[in-house]
Amino acid sequence: MDNTLAPLRVFVVEDSPIMLELLVRAVQAAGAEVTGHSDSAKEAAAALSLVQTDLIILDIKLRAGNGFDVLRALQAAGHTHSAIKIIFTNFASPEYRELSFQLGANAFFDKTSEGSQALEFINRLAARRRNLGNHPSGQERRQTNRPLSPWTGNRN
Repeated sequence: MDNTLAPLRVFVVEDSPIMLELLVRAVQAAGAEVTGHSDSAKEAAAALSLVQTDLIILDIKLRAGNGFDVLRALQAAGHTHSAIKIIFTNFASPEYRELSFQLGANAFFDKTSEGSQALEFINRLAARRRNLGNHPSGQERRQTNRPLSPWTGNRN
């Protein structure tokens, strides 16, 4: 019997084709699988209700709508509640960071200054899934408002 888990499943919500391509390459290089992508909030929310995913990478500014709209839609629908949600954006104000966590994000990274930390976070999640199968449960994440550490994938 094969005890190997499927790779980490990642959905990317990003409006920049260049950034999308870079994120897809980074996810694949980490040994994870891209299950889908969207450049608009409405399309992302609809797609996320149909696919199983372990990690959602969200930009705030999208072609139509924004990452907050996606987080709100996920909360309202109750879909993908166990997926880890990362905000990866150029709009890294303290207010956006706080709102992201209030809406259910587990981590928040500034594209301009925290790109390497975001990639490290993705790599650690993919490795954890691949090697241990120890993916944090939705219940664990709902019990605390503390964000996941970008270095360990654990609570700060």
